[in-house]
Amino acid sequence: MSAESDPVRLEIDGTIAVVTLHRPERKNALSKALVDDLLEVVHRVEETSARVVILRGAEGTFSAGGDLEQPPDEFVDEVSASIDAIEAIRSSSRPYVAAIEGAAVGGGLELALGCDLRIAGSDARLGLPETSVGIFPCAGGTRLLPRLIGSTRANELLLTGRLISGDRADDWGLVNRAVDDADVMDTAREFAETIASNSPRGIEATLRSTNDAFERSVIDGTRWDEELARTVAHHPDFEEGKTAFLDGRSPTFEDP
Repeated sequence: MSAESDPVRLEIDGTIAVVTLHRPERKNALSKALVDDLLEVVHRVEETSARVVILRGAEGTFSAGGDLEQPPDEFVDEVSASIDAIEAIRSSSRPYVAAIEGAAVGGGLELALGCDLRIAGSDARLGLPETSVGIFPCAGGTRLLPRLIGSTRANELLLTGRLISGDRADDWGLVNRAVDDADVMDTAREFAETIASNSPRGIEATLRSTNDAFERSVIDGTRWDEELARTVAHHPDFEEGKTAFLDGRSPTFEDP
C-alpha cells in the first residue's frame, strides 16, 4: 500500500496494520518528511479494516530519534510535526503496539511512548538523551514518561540522558514485554491479534477513557465514562458479546 520511496510504509494483513519507519540509512532518524508521512499514514489507517496497528522501524532499528544534522529551524519543524503525529496516534480509535528493535532514542522513544503498548528486544537501547546535546525531550517525553514509570525513574532518564536495555525497561514498566530480539515482531503480532479479536467499539471506548483519565479529575472522568458507556452499551457489539458469552462461543464483532 506504500511506494518503495516512501519514508513510512503501510501494510495491511487482515485486521492488523504494520507501519514501518523506513529511513534505514539514517537508522530511521526522524525528519519532517518522515513524520509528515507518518501522520498521513495514521490517518489512512483509520479508513481501513485494520483493528490494531504495529509500529516498527526498518532493518532492526526502531528509531535513532531526531536527525541532529538538521539546522535548528528544521529541527523545530520536525518536532512540531512529531507532536502532531504522536497526538494522532494517541487519539486514534486503533490501538498502537510499538515493536522496538535495536534502539528507540530521543524522538524515536517519544513515538513509542505515544503508543498504547510497547514490546522491546532484551538488548534494545531506550532513552531520552536530549540534555546531553543541549536540548530537551520536546515532543512529549517529559509529559508521557513520568506517567508510565513515575517521576523518580523518569527524572533519572531525563536528566542523565542514559540509555537502558529492554530488560531494564521491562523491569521499570516502560515496556510491556522484553523478549529475545528475534521475537519482537512475533510477540507484537500476538498482542495485536488478541486485541483484534475483541470488540472494536469496546477497545475504542477503553482507549478514550484511559487517555482522558490523565486530563480530568476522577469524579469528572467517571461521569464522562458514564456518558461513553451509554453509547457503547447500545452498539450491536455489546449485544453480540453478551450473547456469545452466554452461548459459549467466540463473538463476531462488526468491523470498525
